[in-house]
Amino acid sequence: MKIRLRNLPAFLLLGFSATGFAQTIASFTPAAPFLSALPSATTISGQTFTAAFSGTVGVVTVLAQATGPSPSSITVQLRSVSGGLPTAAILGVVSTPGVGLTGSLSAFSVDFSSQAIAVNAGDSYALTLFGTALFGLGGGTNGYAGGAQVNSTGGAPFVFFAPARDLSFSVMAAPSLVAVPEPSTYGAAAVVSLVGICAWSRKRKRKS
Repeated sequence: MKIRLRNLPAFLLLGFSATGFAQTIASFTPAAPFLSALPSATTISGQTFTAAFSGTVGVVTVLAQATGPSPSSITVQLRSVSGGLPTAAILGVVSTPGVGLTGSLSAFSVDFSSQAIAVNAGDSYALTLFGTALFGLGGGTNGYAGGAQVNSTGGAPFVFFAPARDLSFSVMAAPSLVAVPEPSTYGAAAVVSLVGICAWSRKRKRKS
């Protein structure tokens, strides 16, 4: 007996769920990344970017490394942009321990999903980072057309980094996920679905 999912009653499809896939709002991955910025407690380093499509910001990833004792905390901010530079308007912020940094550049991620920060396609935004101690960020030569590396020292306004560079980064959209049952519920759900399918199949045979 062949059963096509599209022919099943709606109540029997409750056990089937789909998972959304996160899309990339903006990113830049240099072919040969190098140590490009040194944010600290007094220096904020960042990267402006242009959103490729509208969505809600999810996971943000940069390349980071320790340059000495790791900072106890690293803060990542999402800011608005005016005139190509970050403004004082902070749209979202995540602080996380920096103890996992090593002496080489590696992916460092934070998740903004819970903050429901909406971005619009074609608009510019900025990622800005600082820590309780000095650490490094990876980047490359001026290869990203949608923004630029920036920095601010001692509370001064942001300026473009010279010579022109871009930090390695990615900004992912928060995916829309269908709730997935806990593993302990899989068995019960399977039994209910099987019983329902059998009953539905018998009912169709009687009608035919």
